[in-house]
Parts: sequence; C-alpha cells; structure tokens
Amino acid sequence: MKIYDCFTFFNELEILELRLASLYDVVDRFVIVEADKTHANVPKPFNFYAHIHDYDKYLPKISYLMDTSVVEYKGVGDWSIENNQRNSIAKGLADAEPDDLIMISDVDEIPDPKIIQTIRESFTDVNKRIDLVAFYDTAPYTRGILIPFHCGIPIARFLDLSPISFHLQSYLYYFDWRSDLPCEGTSLCKFKHLDSPQGLRDVRKGLPRVINGGWHFSYMGGVERIIEKMQAAVEDVELFHENKKYLDKAFVEAAMASGKYFHTPAKFEPCDVNEIKLPTLKNFLKKYPHFVRG
Repeated sequence: MKIYDCFTFFNELEILELRLASLYDVVDRFVIVEADKTHANVPKPFNFYAHIHDYDKYLPKISYLMDTSVVEYKGVGDWSIENNQRNSIAKGLADAEPDDLIMISDVDEIPDPKIIQTIRESFTDVNKRIDLVAFYDTAPYTRGILIPFHCGIPIARFLDLSPISFHLQSYLYYFDWRSDLPCEGTSLCKFKHLDSPQGLRDVRKGLPRVINGGWHFSYMGGVERIIEKMQAAVEDVELFHENKKYLDKAFVEAAMASGKYFHTPAKFEPCDVNEIKLPTLKNFLKKYPHFVRG
C-alpha cells in the first residue's frame, strides 16, 4: 500500500517546503499540479519549476505536472479552471493500486504526519484506530457542531466504507494568528473509490472527519503575496472585483494587524506557535521569521 499526497500549487513556495519536509517520511509520492494560468484565467509562470532546485532533496518522491489545458472560462466566479487543475492530479496516479491511499488537498492544508503514519500502520495492525467526528455546519463562518463517534474497526477497513476528511486548525496571515473556525481541508480515500480528485474535494464537508487532523495556513507570505492570491482565486473573487478596497495594500495590512478575515465576521486570535505540533516548524520559522508577527 502506498500513500499519495496530491495537491494543486500556485506560488506558495515556503508553505510547499514546509509540507514536503513534514510529510516526506510518511507518504510515498507527492503529486503536484501547477497551471500556466490563475483560477481567474490570468497567465502565470510555473513557479515550482522556476525554483525546482530549492527542493532537490524532495524530488525523488515528487511527480510534478505542468497543466497547460485549454479551459473555457466564463468569467468572474467560474470554477472551471480550478476544478480542471485539480482533476489533472489523476494524471499522476497512473501507477496507483486499488488499495493505495489518495489524499487531495490545497498545498496550505497540511495533515498531521502522526495521523498519516497511524493510518498507514492500520493496514497491518488491527489495533491502530482513529476516532472520527461527524460535523454539522449550522451557518457559514460558525464553529458548527461536532458529533464524536468511535470507529470500531481499523481505519484501513473503514476506508472501504467511506472516504474521510481532516478537521484542520486554521491560521491566517501568520502562524500565530489562530481561529477556532472549522476547515475541512484534506480528504482521503482508497484509489479504487476515487471517481475524480475534484469529486472527492466536493464531498469533503459531509465526510466523517479526523478531529485535530492538521493545520490550514492561509493567506501567508506577506502583503504582496496575499493580494496576488486574492486576485487569482475564485472564492470571494466577485467581492474582491466589485470592491477594490480589498485589494488595497493599506486595507490588507490593517487586516493582518487586527486578525480580521477581510469581509467576514471571522476573527483570529493571537496564539503561541508552539501549539502547532509539526516537528519541522521550528527550523522553518528560523528560515522564514516573517511568518510570525514578531
């Protein structure tokens, strides 16, 4: 059994480095798909390819796919380009076997490597089990309701019944701005149950979840990187296009200083970065100190 960690990539070079370092020992293959255009249909360079030698030590496990698909784009709010990019992950799964595990994420949604290791061990050890939760989202940008249930069979067998998703802790702008809002980022299933990467992504909110399953590090890298992502993304892009204040440098700087998530009522609070139990994080923050507020 092999584990494939599959995700789309835009320009999150540092977060990619953290992901590769954190998961390298627990996955067998990384499948990275980068497109030649943003999700808003603006041409872009292949950023990973331009910096590929920065990742030399991880390359033995990387399958890098350069997506040059011609996709009909219908204008602001059209998800076609993003969905096509994610579905291109399937091209990197040609050697996958039926019981191999496929994880589908955005690059900034990093599952806990300890949980991935437990899932791997459950294929040979029936005592390796993970308790799951069901999630009911009462309204957008609320905590929702978590309903724990005990998984009475090894997770390897449970995955024959259902895919799972990972309930992630959210961080915004910096590693020391935390929110208690839910993020149902990474999804996982056996290859034999994968209809399409985007299909698995679409159903993640309704799947049984691994509680405390990892971390979501969103809109990081500084003001210019954040604005670039806002211009490129589909989510909330209508709002960003209609109200240019959200793309103003001063507005973004104020949001970063206050912990406010743009136009939403979501609020992020200061936290200690040591609560993030990623073994590679300490060295990462030494190399990239601007990822904490200081």
